[in-house]
Amino acid sequence: FMMATCIQQSVRPQNLEPHKCEGWNSYGWDELREMIQVDDEEGKGEENEGSQSKKRRKRDATNLPKLFGPLRHLVEEAPSNVLGFLKS
Repeated sequence: FMMATCIQQSVRPQNLEPHKCEGWNSYGWDELREMIQVDDEEGKGEENEGSQSKKRRKRDATNLPKLFGPLRHLVEEAPSNVLGFLKS
C-alpha cells in the first residue's frame, strides 16, 4: 500500500514487473469499502445457489475486484493517518 499525491494528472504508474503484478489501478476509499461489503455478502455460505448467482452478478455489475488481503485489513482498520491523507 502506498499514499501519494499526483502532481501531473497525465502521468500514470508503470508496471515494471508484469510477471509479478497484474497492474496498477486507482480506487476511492468508498470503492474499497464496497469491495469488502461485496466479499462479505459472497462469503455468507447459508444462502441457496440462486442467491450466490445474484451476488456474482452484483460483483460483475460493480466491476470491482476482490481485495488483496493486506489491503482489506487496512481498509477495515481505517487508520487515522490514511483517512487524514485522503481528506487533504
